[in-house]
Amino acid sequence: MELARSYESHDSRLHVYTQKNKGVSEARNLGIHEAKGEYLVFLDSDDWLEDDGVASLLDAQLKHPDKLIAAPHYRGYAEGSSYIRRLRLDDFLAGRSLTSEEYAKYMCTATKMDLGAPWAKMFRAECCTEFPKGISHHEDVAFVFDYMLRTGGAYCTSKPVLNFLYRVGSLTHGKRYNPVMHRGRAQAHMLMLNHPDITPAIREYVMIHAVIYAGISDTMTTEREITRSDVKEIRDIAKRYIHTYLKSSKVGLKEKLSVIYQIYPPLTVSRLMKRIYNAMKYCRALIPGRREAAETEEIIPLW
Repeated sequence: MELARSYESHDSRLHVYTQKNKGVSEARNLGIHEAKGEYLVFLDSDDWLEDDGVASLLDAQLKHPDKLIAAPHYRGYAEGSSYIRRLRLDDFLAGRSLTSEEYAKYMCTATKMDLGAPWAKMFRAECCTEFPKGISHHEDVAFVFDYMLRTGGAYCTSKPVLNFLYRVGSLTHGKRYNPVMHRGRAQAHMLMLNHPDITPAIREYVMIHAVIYAGISDTMTTEREITRSDVKEIRDIAKRYIHTYLKSSKVGLKEKLSVIYQIYPPLTVSRLMKRIYNAMKYCRALIPGRREAAETEEIIPLW
């Protein structure tokens, strides 16, 4: 904080705001309300921008004024005085304008660029709402999703703008199962599924993402418990993608039988959801839009 205050005292463009710890959403919302500029860029406390990161984002924003701007980034970890990083870039997205449905598809099929995260992106301040309150995880995905639907899509650049520091033990990268994290993911996905501007195609992508990544098999509640219609919708979607997997000539008989075992036996709702989750984990490489992304690794000094 002393360092931040020292920069503030030497540059009139910088302003430091503090508040009692209310979580990351409240902190970001404070920044949104206090910001005076035309555009917003979010940065977590343990990440940092490339020297020309903001300039790169702004250049793309001025060329595509009505779009969300999304950029590649570096992800890595500290080892001694070095930062070992890999480029998170999807070649098939670089330099491409996406409709809302295309962005939702790629956001929900685990691209390397982390299209659901608020960092490595530029937002128009006038179009931003607040980050959802009371949700412990994936609240940022719900925010980006809402912004993208209301602005009508996005433009993906090819130039990395940010360095993401992977920290073992954080809420996101801690122990394998975290009930608080899973509940937050489920709550965020319920917000997305109930968005007033969602289309049937986008809803299907969000539901796939909810099944595979959001712990929907454990809890999917905000105002209500998961209903029979939810289960039917999830199972119907799962069957379509699983059938694609079963028809693939690249899949062996043993793997196909494993998937059939997961999806078809009559089960209780709880066991059925877990079986759907497991089956779709097998099949996620065949979900439309998923590609292998380019990765390079380099070592740079931290100080």
